Amino acid sequence: MDLHIRQSYLNASSPSSESGRGGWGVKTPLRVTLPPHGIVVFESRHAPAFAMADATHPFHKLCFVKTGRGTLRRSLSRRETPLKGGHLVFVPAGTKHRFLDDKRDPLTLVLACYKSTVHLDALNPATALTQPILLTDPYRLEQV
Repeated sequence: MDLHIRQSYLNASSPSSESGRGGWGVKTPLRVTLPPHGIVVFESRHAPAFAMADATHPFHKLCFVKTGRGTLRRSLSRRETPLKGGHLVFVPAGTKHRFLDDKRDPLTLVLACYKSTVHLDALNPATALTQPILLTDPYRLEQV
């Protein structure tokens, strides 16, 4: 299966006048449209001014925190999970959430967005993955 790969950050030497983007990172979340095979993988490098409203998506999101610090907030419960480089978090489809960046160390995320017919059973084959999961090391999964 071919994966659609896209980089969302901009080179500092070529700032963009495109709305929602700054000279070296995105200021707002990218709009994701899944291709027919159902999975898109991309990197999202956040600018210090990144802001995200509460969002709900019809697809699952697997987010690897490449660098930076921030928080994943589950909007309905107001539960917050601290994030830093090296963490991996799963956000199930339909989960209202937002990423909040540390303005001094904004997040760079590598995201895999995929429809429910694409499975990541290697994470935890015993559950239906209905709650966000944070992977802080390769041997321990935490429900968040």
